[in-house]
Amino acid sequence: MELLVYILATWRIASLIMQERGPWDVFGRLRDLCGVGYDDVGQAYATNELARMMLCTWCSSFWIGLGWLLIKLALPGYALYLAFAFALSAGAALISEAIEWLEQTRQRS
Repeated sequence: MELLVYILATWRIASLIMQERGPWDVFGRLRDLCGVGYDDVGQAYATNELARMMLCTWCSSFWIGLGWLLIKLALPGYALYLAFAFALSAGAALISEAIEWLEQTRQRS
């Protein structure tokens, strides 16, 4: 069960970093600082290696997962609680996406 919590937390943080603006545009600003640019239609592109990592699910999820491992080693009593908060957010996001998909599917038929 712990593994599932860490998986969901990793996905949620990767999603925040890669796609979302966040409160006060904190993740948008982070992407800008790291070299993520946007073309005329709003498609993100990387201007350097760090930006490429931020736009790649495979890359960012590895480093975020490594971060969770380091947090778990440094703060074993707290890491799961922190991850649980992100996992709850991931669950809510996935349920929201599933409901939206079901509504769109129903409208098409």
